[in-house]
Amino acid sequence: MNYNTSYSLKLKNQLLAGGGIAYSILDKPNAYINLSDGVLFDQSSLIVGDSYHTYRNSLRMQYHFAIKELITIDGNHFLQNSFDRNGDYIIRSTTTLGLKLRKWISLTTALNYNRLNITRSENLNLTYGLTLDKYF
Repeated sequence: MNYNTSYSLKLKNQLLAGGGIAYSILDKPNAYINLSDGVLFDQSSLIVGDSYHTYRNSLRMQYHFAIKELITIDGNHFLQNSFDRNGDYIIRSTTTLGLKLRKWISLTTALNYNRLNITRSENLNLTYGLTLDKYF
């Protein structure tokens, strides 16, 4: 289950719920690739006042790569097409890069892309910062 709201995507409320199957193509401690496919129910309210619901196919690719415990690359990417509304699709993509500076601190950057085709809107966000890896 997932709840979203976004002014830039012209989305007042969105509730996504569903399930599916997944397959790990690669599953090692330093490399992981997983594909999943399933069906979602989408109940949405748009900022322009429209409300709608639809069933969507949800295809996801998720990955994690670690290079010598210094660099990590993580990604989570979705393509969600409506079964009954032609041209209605959602793209969500997140890619994160981490560079370990010391055993307990990393420099992290993330690129997020979202497209909601029914509102003809998209956003692209780049974030960066420090991540403390010390556990108590």
